[in-house]
Amino acid sequence: MNNSSCIFWFSGTGNSLYAAKTLSDALKMPLARITGEAPPRAVGGRGKKVGFVFPSYYGNLPRAVRAFAQKLQIRPDTYIFAIVTMGGAGQGSLGALKKVLKAKGLRLNFGRGVHMPPNYVLAYNPADAQKS
Repeated sequence: MNNSSCIFWFSGTGNSLYAAKTLSDALKMPLARITGEAPPRAVGGRGKKVGFVFPSYYGNLPRAVRAFAQKLQIRPDTYIFAIVTMGGAGQGSLGALKKVLKAKGLRLNFGRGVHMPPNYVLAYNPADAQKS
């Protein structure tokens, strides 16, 4: 990956992938999946944007997102944003990402939660296909 703008995404059930694809289309930014390995070179820079899209796991960051954000090298002066998909509250997730970035001398410029249908099947009954 070069130093262009990019949206990094992580999704467990597909809600965050849907949000990332929608955002990518609207902003004309490429997508990159959050995996165990961060790009070997720094991303972003002046005039560039780096985004994160991920679900809230009980008001916190998924471990994979935290580990990736800690390893990811982001150039100073990069506009950094995050979208957290959630069934309930997601502010804790954004706060946790802010702390990871702050420890690296970076700032989260924009963060928002997007409410999605609850999908934790151990706590919620799945939607009835007959009623949909």
